[in-house]
Amino acid sequence: MEQEAAVMTNRKFAISVASVAFILLILCVVLLLSDRNAAHNEVHPVWQLSVSGISYITIDNHGDFLRFDNDGRAGWTLAAPDDIAYDRSLVQALPLALANLTAEDEFEAGNELKGGNELSGGDAFPVGGNSSGSEDRSSEFGFDDPIEIRVYPETGVMRKLLLGGVSQSGDTRFFSIGDGKIYTMDTTKSNALALNSLNIRDKNVLRLNRTLRPDDIAARITNITLNGVSSPELAGAIARLTAEEFISITGYEEFGLAPPRYAIGFMTENGVRTLYIGDTTRDGEHFYAATDDQDLIFTVLRRGFESLEFYTSIPG
Repeated sequence: MEQEAAVMTNRKFAISVASVAFILLILCVVLLLSDRNAAHNEVHPVWQLSVSGISYITIDNHGDFLRFDNDGRAGWTLAAPDDIAYDRSLVQALPLALANLTAEDEFEAGNELKGGNELSGGDAFPVGGNSSGSEDRSSEFGFDDPIEIRVYPETGVMRKLLLGGVSQSGDTRFFSIGDGKIYTMDTTKSNALALNSLNIRDKNVLRLNRTLRPDDIAARITNITLNGVSSPELAGAIARLTAEEFISITGYEEFGLAPPRYAIGFMTENGVRTLYIGDTTRDGEHFYAATDDQDLIFTVLRRGFESLEFYTSIPG
């Protein structure tokens, strides 16, 4: 009886050990699959360069050419075109984004996406997996007329990045570096790379001193007129004004700016300025606007300009 009891005890112990081992094996498999999925969903490096080792960068955005130079301790500057006020934060961020270029997904041109048949963001793969790769699909991914970015290091080989089209969901953008693969990146990241001479401009269109608080700026704005009538209550709106989006350098009539609906004149430490306000945008949240010293149309928030509703437009 004692021997039978010992056998039963040993058998139960063996079963318990086997059960624990099986559970541990299942956990290891689950963790391995989780790690693989996490690695697939996270961004991964495409190339890595030293920002200080980059000499200059060029962007050819459909014929709109920009050049950025590394001026050492002075930082990065927009070298071409050299006659526009530009957003310095965008210029400083560009080389950093390019030096540490990453992708969300990658797949061989002409083949199925690695790890599945869908792109990041749930977009169906638009090709269908032609393994021969013989079909020219440049237009399907927007590479028939891409934005071309070139990175010139002080030593070594020039790197070229081609920004293609945006995915169906609008969440990702296709890009290539000439290695036979197509990559995707988040469109928010790609917007920092897809620069042109319009969207790189300084959003401080009135050139007011942004080191001061808006209330301090408003206190320095004097002799404000709206369509020729004194209107000091607009000082706060002017002091807080920045361009939301740059639209065009032509088409004043199309945006209600020739003639403008409202002309706001004011005096600052930079001299006499005039802000022109045109039609409202489709969303009703913004005005089209321009200034007297730049051939540039942009949008501004309507908030702060409520008093405009009490004035009539300039006679046509």
